[in-house]
Amino acid sequence: MRVGLEHEYVVRRDGETIDFRALIHHLGLEGEALDPGDHYAHRMPGGVVITCDDREAEVSTPPVPLGSDFVVDLDAWVAAATGSLVSRCAGLELEGCSTHFSVSAAESGAVRAAGLMARTFAPALMLMMDNTTSDGLLVRPRYERIEVGGDFVTGPGCRSTALMAAGAVLTCLAVARRERPKSHLPPAVRVEIVPAQGRYGWYIDRRAFGPDLYERGRAAVLRRELWGRISAQDHLEAAWRIARRELLRVGVVDGLDEVDEIVAGRAPLPCEEPPDRHPPASGRPPSVDSLARAAAPIARPGLRLVPVAATWDYVVWEASVGGLVAVPVAELGEFLDRVRGGLLDEELRAGLAGATRELVTFWDAVAGGFFAAVADDANLATPERVADGTLALTPRSPIVGRRSAGVG
Repeated sequence: MRVGLEHEYVVRRDGETIDFRALIHHLGLEGEALDPGDHYAHRMPGGVVITCDDREAEVSTPPVPLGSDFVVDLDAWVAAATGSLVSRCAGLELEGCSTHFSVSAAESGAVRAAGLMARTFAPALMLMMDNTTSDGLLVRPRYERIEVGGDFVTGPGCRSTALMAAGAVLTCLAVARRERPKSHLPPAVRVEIVPAQGRYGWYIDRRAFGPDLYERGRAAVLRRELWGRISAQDHLEAAWRIARRELLRVGVVDGLDEVDEIVAGRAPLPCEEPPDRHPPASGRPPSVDSLARAAAPIARPGLRLVPVAATWDYVVWEASVGGLVAVPVAELGEFLDRVRGGLLDEELRAGLAGATRELVTFWDAVAGGFFAAVADDANLATPERVADGTLALTPRSPIVGRRSAGVG
């Protein structure tokens, strides 16, 4: 399991809001926009991504493995992402407007798990990340991940929400797959859930439980789904107790004490202090992500591979001798080590020479292999969910960074 994060920023110049889409390609960002589903996305040195979400600027961290100290690495990646954006936006004002956490989740049970989260963990997640000016929470099952989106949150609140979200996904997936009984969930509460706008999923408003959750905070009284009432504080404690247990079960240790302090009321919730919308402190990435390593051309004797498409799920290179090779992200680190060490020279030449099929869809790319060419109607963007919750390919998306590789 992995956890990633996105921060979105309103961009202003001299107090006037500007559309980051009109600016991003004039910032001199390194690399090409290689994501077939996002022509604005630039994968920066180290591995963070700078892109746009409508008019706002967006930075994304690489997904961090859910290990004992994953929040330490996630925090460092957030600092690196912030630094990448701030350093290239000199003279501009950045105001944080939203944060999205993504926790990896295989297709089996993901939609049901997200629905369970909206009815059980939502109040806790909303209290952990939203302030008195916030709107509400998004819970969206995406391709092989569950996304939780709310207001802009940094520092302890960001780390704590990442832990709560990861524990919530672990719990809800186990229940959705019938590996745990429903009694392992926090108390279900009555909530008015509406479809999310833009992408498949659900939106939970700050008043979806009856009282204004952000105005009342811990003191809000929630109605249980079947009978009785429960305070938001008691619900928060129950949700964290369950999430904490799941995190400990998979070996997560760092950061739990920090959440304990917030849940117990010894540290403030976002709705208990003025909102801070400043970008977090800049910093260096904790490592070089394998996708960042893949962004550089690969030169072997008589053969050069140039990346022409890259998502969080796969990378496609075009070869100077003709043809393409696609590698899923799960195999990317090993592939790069072996190809740069000269261990795949013969296999690459043979595979490229013998390739006959066209690269047509995302599913071809994520499966990996050799291809003769890209189909004219190639559809390589990451699939999204349609109205019934199933995954479908998005509209036509040709390789965006395609160019002649040339032997160097």
